Amino acid sequence: MVIPFASCDPRLPGAAAEVRRCILDLGFRGLKLYPRLGYAPDHPVLMREIYPLLEARGLAVVSHCSRGGVTGNIGRAQADAVSAPMAFAPVLRAFPRMQVNLAHFGGQADWESYVSQGFDPYLAGHDNWLLQIRQMIESGEFPNLWTDVSYTLFQSDEFLPFLRLFLDHPRVRARVLFGSDFYMTRQEALSERAMSVRLRAGLGEALFRQIAETNPGVWLGERG
Repeated sequence: MVIPFASCDPRLPGAAAEVRRCILDLGFRGLKLYPRLGYAPDHPVLMREIYPLLEARGLAVVSHCSRGGVTGNIGRAQADAVSAPMAFAPVLRAFPRMQVNLAHFGGQADWESYVSQGFDPYLAGHDNWLLQIRQMIESGEFPNLWTDVSYTLFQSDEFLPFLRLFLDHPRVRARVLFGSDFYMTRQEALSERAMSVRLRAGLGEALFRQIAETNPGVWLGERG
């Protein structure tokens, strides 16, 4: 089954009209964003014309949220600034009924940093995106914030025990989604099937079903 999501660069003429066409005429189920191209998630067109429609219709948003991937005609520092988890805080607060998934759970580089380099837990404003997303979810301040493990969990066997530990927190367990990031994963040696079986074995059946079936249903508005 394919569940279509519209995509949008709010800087382009007619962006809002195209999203409305996808949602209202074609029955698309949500919106995919890619801020690293050079726009902020609280761009005025999104805030005034697009997010209100999505929230009113109970539709979800998924956004690229890792330091990897393509960028527009901007430097990496600016791309990081508009893609960082806290860049979505104004959106999450302004549209509390709109479910927002920040994909990749911070991304490969930040997982590798967390696993291998450590961090100072007393350092204010730590820049690790994995840590930021966890803190935002665990705080309870952003109940409409979600994340997924797409692509990131393909990168290293070392990540799986950490994910299992993170899912011990009830708020994190209720807000993590399984994903593979197909078709991008075709460039990896590990297949989607091998990755999902490894994840299922590592997490156990109940926890895997939670992130692969229960949570996606809630995020899409199909479960209470």
